[in-house]
Amino acid sequence: MLGERMTSMRLTRVQVRRVDVIKPIKGRRTAVRASQRKRSLLEGGRVASVLRHGKRLALAAEDGRVLEFGLGMSGHLEYTEEIESRPEQPHEHLRWRLEDSEGRARGMLIWRDPRRFGGVTPLPSLDALRKRQWSHLGPDALSVEELGFIARLKEGSAAIKTRLLDQTVLAGVGNIYADEALFRAGINPVRKASRISASRLGCLHRAVEAVLSEAICAGGSSIRTFRDPEGKMGGFQESHAVYGRQGQRCEQCRTLIRGRTVGGRTTAWCPGCQR
Repeated sequence: MLGERMTSMRLTRVQVRRVDVIKPIKGRRTAVRASQRKRSLLEGGRVASVLRHGKRLALAAEDGRVLEFGLGMSGHLEYTEEIESRPEQPHEHLRWRLEDSEGRARGMLIWRDPRRFGGVTPLPSLDALRKRQWSHLGPDALSVEELGFIARLKEGSAAIKTRLLDQTVLAGVGNIYADEALFRAGINPVRKASRISASRLGCLHRAVEAVLSEAICAGGSSIRTFRDPEGKMGGFQESHAVYGRQGQRCEQCRTLIRGRTVGGRTTAWCPGCQR
């Protein structure tokens, strides 16, 4: 959706409200110099493509410049056709004006990140993006094949949920969707991944694909600050079977849904359905 709207648009009049959201390339200590900041944020560039790998996005300009967006826990990139009438919202850290090929204003692009665990990283090329920023990531959760999924999760002795959330193992599964996928696959989140059979991990692979695809179609899950690229609330939270429902009855077996911390993340599961 974002790619369809933005391709061939020119990014102009960039406004920097918080400098500290601009991050250095991995392996470097400092981000770009102040004199190069607006150019590094693609000012004047025409969008050639919008890329995604896991929970990371990137805008590639026709002249080769690239800007990567690490979403973290609350970051999101918003496109709006409102220009003058749209009031400024809290936590808007970066803004761009979007113009068509004839220089007519078509909208704005806004980076918001209330909790600031994410950030934007300017890069000189797509090659630098893949080698410096994305080389440590595992395969994308929506494109990895079942055998590869099983092999990667079985490595190590960590809990299955911890393995799912490790972006170097599998890119793109967040806390909400890990809980929901594990519920659908009937797997207890604390069970060691190495001890789960290949057939059950195959079920989990299909559950991850289904949950992520359904969430995308529903516009995501709006918990606290989340909005989709058009600033709208998502709807997938209405379909949550376990996440956020600790202490309530499971709609499948009527067992009380439990909650605990796994790998530092709040976790919900049904003891009756998940073994």
